[in-house]
Amino acid sequence: MKNQPDSSLISLIHNLPGMVYRCRHDGQRTLLLASDGCQELTGYTAAALVANCQLAFADLIRQSDRDGVFEELATAVSEARPYRCIYRITTAAGEQRWVLDKGRPATQPDGTVVMEGFVSDHTRRMVAFRQLEQQLAEKARKAEQVVVLEERNRLARELHDSVTQSLYSVTLFAEAGRNQAENGQFDRATWYFAEILETGQQALREMRLLVHKLRPSALEKDGLVPALQHRLNAVEGRAGIQHQLVVEGQIHLSPEVEEAIYHVSQEALNNAIKHARASQVRVTVCQDNHHLELTVWDDGCGFDVDTAVQSGGLGLTSMRERMQMVGGVLEIHSTPGQGTTVRAIV
Repeated sequence: MKNQPDSSLISLIHNLPGMVYRCRHDGQRTLLLASDGCQELTGYTAAALVANCQLAFADLIRQSDRDGVFEELATAVSEARPYRCIYRITTAAGEQRWVLDKGRPATQPDGTVVMEGFVSDHTRRMVAFRQLEQQLAEKARKAEQVVVLEERNRLARELHDSVTQSLYSVTLFAEAGRNQAENGQFDRATWYFAEILETGQQALREMRLLVHKLRPSALEKDGLVPALQHRLNAVEGRAGIQHQLVVEGQIHLSPEVEEAIYHVSQEALNNAIKHARASQVRVTVCQDNHHLELTVWDDGCGFDVDTAVQSGGLGLTSMRERMQMVGGVLEIHSTPGQGTTVRAIV
């Protein structure tokens, strides 16, 4: 009696909302046994699929999903472990349906391997999952739009605070110079014209800086060193500022550290152009077995570091925070009239 299957267990198996099965470990997934739930799941009766009577169960699996299914089954057999597959089948009515297939390999008395498992309808969950993916993608798109808008607003403020103000100053100097020239004050007019030249050149430098910020980042595409060289060529080079990039050692950084170092170098170079009015800048990147060191030097007008730190100006807070996030430190050395050196170590 103990070897006879329990009738209530058989009834339970055949009433499960899915297909209990045993199949050969072959390329057709030849069914040796299938519960009555087979018809509700696939549209085919168990009799139609068992022993590949009308078609093999593998024929129901979507072509693009088959390689992944058979790879998982083969791995499960070789490692003697359970398997779990999610794939699509085509029902007798031509409907595409997602299924979850869970089971484990079993060795028969004659040494052959069979797969014993349960296949259930997974369509609703997959549809819900895809909808969630779409919702998350939409939220990410909207968040990206917000970031872009904030960046545009920030650039607009920079444009107003720098280039627009410089151009307004040019018009004032030009008007004053014209008045002085009309009154015969040519020496005074010459001074105003010199101010027009200097202010116009500074506005051009800052405009090039803004244009560089609008371009796609070379950092993600090329890495730190090429991105720094590109920045120096595109901004400092075109502004007539002597520039040099010195690289010592092989530079290998994680994306997070690379981004932080690039941000610090950008901020330091921006300050050299916008505030220090430097004529020379030098960027040095050095990496050894223990740490990486970035040094940005300029020969500009310099500033009082304590005053700048207290006011939170010149992007110093942002640079420090960037370095702290990657476990690094920031050092700033500057004296009015003697240039500035920014050093980042991580």
